[in-house]
Amino acid sequence: MRFTRLLLAALLLPALTTQADDLLLIQSYHDGYPWDQSYIHGLHSKLGEQHRLLRFAMDTKRLPVEEHAARAEAAWQFFLQSKPRLVILADDAAIRLLAKRLNEHGTPTVFLGLNDNPRLLGLQQLPLVTGVLERPLFRRSIVELQRIMGPELRRVLVLFDSDITSAVAIRESFADRRHYQVGAVSADIHQVSQFDDWQARVSQARQQGYDALIIGLYQTLRDEHDRVMDGQQVLAWTAQHSPIPPFAFWDFSVGPDKAIGGLVQFGQVQGEAAASLALEILAGAKPSSLTPRAAENGQYLFSRSGLARWQLQLPEELLDKVYWTE
Repeated sequence: MRFTRLLLAALLLPALTTQADDLLLIQSYHDGYPWDQSYIHGLHSKLGEQHRLLRFAMDTKRLPVEEHAARAEAAWQFFLQSKPRLVILADDAAIRLLAKRLNEHGTPTVFLGLNDNPRLLGLQQLPLVTGVLERPLFRRSIVELQRIMGPELRRVLVLFDSDITSAVAIRESFADRRHYQVGAVSADIHQVSQFDDWQARVSQARQQGYDALIIGLYQTLRDEHDRVMDGQQVLAWTAQHSPIPPFAFWDFSVGPDKAIGGLVQFGQVQGEAAASLALEILAGAKPSSLTPRAAENGQYLFSRSGLARWQLQLPEELLDKVYWTE
């Protein structure tokens, strides 16, 4: 009997060890959002099968702001029930609403996709929290467009939705200015909430004197019935109807029947960087010893069909650095 009990305990030990290494990902957005799909792939590629990744999606892209606190509370209850060894917070809403609470609970936490300034959120005062900053290279992206379009590029229209993530990204990258000069290029940055406003700005871009369009975030635009638009529908309409070449800041906006390309951020790289920090902490490192870091300097991603449609060619010196969607 004693031998049987010992054998049973030995058989249960691996399962208990796996249970102890459960990690919880709290997503600000939802599984259908291409950014989430990309960084989740990056997380899995680094974490491997030895760490089970539980997930809770707050869905803040589609839910009104007044419901975000309730979704954060639901995420907190899921955390208490699942008892993970470490939590990964993805994007600004989850970080802003849950990082401090998790730190006070005593749970190591890694964030990713943070557009906001960590100091403004008080993250540097949380010893159990570290993570990965998302720093879209808006100004550098515009400089790269100059290399592609040459002296013809004088004015750029930059469009974002009215989501808090867009507002934070604009504040951090453009000092909250809606007109920005990048070398010889003048950039006008607009946030819009309604799809019909977006359509009007895109349709009138050429007659307003713009030479190129850069698509920012567009996933919270609302239709005439105040319903959140499908992001892929917005992107496809924009690519089809823009009278000027459309470029992008993020990888999920690039491809056939999408934006032409640009110097973009990849969600997968964010996930890989966050997973690396999580593995260091699971191996014994203190989160306070791991300084929050930017994941990358951006990568060139372009669509061959998009370039051909607009009769554009990349400079020779860029060709060996480019990733292609097709």
